[in-house]
Amino acid sequence: MEQVKIGIIGGTGVYRLPGVQDLEKRSVATPYGKVTLNVGTLGGKRVAFLTRHGENHSISPGRINYRANIWAMKMAGVKQLVATACSGSLNPAFPAGSYVMLGQFIEFTKNRAASFYDTDGTNPIKIAHVDVTYPYCNRLGQVVVDAGAALGFKIHTGATYCCCEGPRFETAAEIKMLRLLGGDLVAQTNYPEVVLAREAEICYAAMGIVSNMAAGIADEHVSAVELTSVMKGLFDNVQAILAKTVEMMDERDECWCQTALAESFL
Repeated sequence: MEQVKIGIIGGTGVYRLPGVQDLEKRSVATPYGKVTLNVGTLGGKRVAFLTRHGENHSISPGRINYRANIWAMKMAGVKQLVATACSGSLNPAFPAGSYVMLGQFIEFTKNRAASFYDTDGTNPIKIAHVDVTYPYCNRLGQVVVDAGAALGFKIHTGATYCCCEGPRFETAAEIKMLRLLGGDLVAQTNYPEVVLAREAEICYAAMGIVSNMAAGIADEHVSAVELTSVMKGLFDNVQAILAKTVEMMDERDECWCQTALAESFL
């Protein structure tokens, strides 16, 4: 099977990649379930793309098969993976419409399968204690920032992303807590995706797309309808940034992410 070294995961509002040529759908059977990958040519390079919530936004954040998604990318040959993350903002410096590269995360999820190496001792799988001191690939993230700059878009860097369980939005008290903890963005899907990419030894960068200010900061209510409307308005720009990122990526680039498991086993 053809190896595709670049992958893209689209979050809320990013369900397709216009401009992709020679598009084909691949059904990939992983140990965690089947995944449909869209494979085509974008920016002169072969790319594997999937929609995190399903093509019709039919899968809740806590029910997404993160392990199958990342493993399918690995099976396809992906070494560098860029994701989008529709987010609420905790930081007035990142208003609605902002693009922000994720730098750190704090997670408050429940009951999500978060590792390929989680075992109760009854199978031959070893436990991997993978290093996520810096969970996102800074090298790959810089390519996204440079791609945005080349198109005239400012992409902020260094945001701390708070991942909550969902699918409900957060309370004003929860948002106050997350701000006190140093959070900049809040959403419901980037964990465990980012950690699984590290375990799969894939360079992973995620761009937060700010759709709204979080609960209790600006508006009395947080509206999913308004969020969707904002994302539709930003779609063309996001698509352009992703396409330019792929164009500027070097498929041969390597870094520490791609050997992250080397010292992870006891």
